[in-house]
Amino acid sequence: MQLKNKKMNVIALLILSLILCAIQVGIWARSTAHARSETDKANIEGQHPPSEIAGVAGIFLLITTGVIASIPQSREHE
Repeated sequence: MQLKNKKMNVIALLILSLILCAIQVGIWARSTAHARSETDKANIEGQHPPSEIAGVAGIFLLITTGVIASIPQSREHE
């Protein structure tokens, strides 16, 4: 029973981290959507950089998910 809960938790964390990374992509795309050239994009990102909180949280959750998934189950719980 313990292994099934661990798998469900890892899957849930993976999905949540991918959602956060997708939100970060949307934030970056929306912030430069009205730029006409690469120079405009660079100027916009330099003067008003978009928030990176969602991306950082997504990457942190991906790392945490990998750590949780890599912890071996003890023989006692099988």
